[in-house]
Amino acid sequence: MTALAQMAVARAGADLAFESTIDCREALTGADFVIVVAPIGGLAARELDLEIPARFGIFTAGGETVGPAAMMRGFRHIPVLVDICHELEELSPDTWLFCYTNPTTPVLMAMERESDIKKVCLCTCSATLRRADYWASKIGVDADDLVVPVLVGRLNHCARSSVSV
Repeated sequence: MTALAQMAVARAGADLAFESTIDCREALTGADFVIVVAPIGGLAARELDLEIPARFGIFTAGGETVGPAAMMRGFRHIPVLVDICHELEELSPDTWLFCYTNPTTPVLMAMERESDIKKVCLCTCSATLRRADYWASKIGVDADDLVVPVLVGRLNHCARSSVSV
């Protein structure tokens, strides 16, 4: 990730520096902001989240935000994210925590209940909502005929993206 970030900074000509560490406390000490993307358990856990309920006839499309799969995901993610909040309270109490980890609502509720650290939970909105052909179909025109810029915002997940339509 550091190499990718350095490449992006070089391309943009920005005056930013990146450091890498696998020590969480070191990374959080003195941070101005923290971005957390935490797929605790990785792909194997996500597969189990979907497969176990499916054995009992309960199927979910993605399993990240609703149903038993999301509940299991929340059980894995919430303790880790609350721990990060507590470490930030100790090491960098004025930082902002931006969390891109589902299930967004229970994660934020737990962090709000357990910590006073400044935090925002975010989730990218559906890729479908960023496609011009989707919006064109909703208003009954061809996507090639659209010339109006559209800003898509989703308050339920606090996501924002724009598409030139």
